[in-house]
Amino acid sequence: MPNEALSEQPLVKLGIASDEIELALWRDVLAQDGIPSLVKNRDVLASTYRLSASPYSLEVYVRALDETRARWLLGLQTEG
Repeated sequence: MPNEALSEQPLVKLGIASDEIELALWRDVLAQDGIPSLVKNRDVLASTYRLSASPYSLEVYVRALDETRARWLLGLQTEG
């Protein structure tokens, strides 16, 4: 999804994907429902040297207005 849809919206962290396969599944499910997402790779070495991400280093963010729907689609617990 284009990041333009996220640029002026408050973002919330949806969760941390265990690996790149789980990340791809999450992003596909969200995209099919029209929910844009942003991924932050917290693994500095992988980001710098274009390596595979370390387990549990891929944070997924969505717009705050999409959070409830996104959590439901992915079967994640709601925050709070």
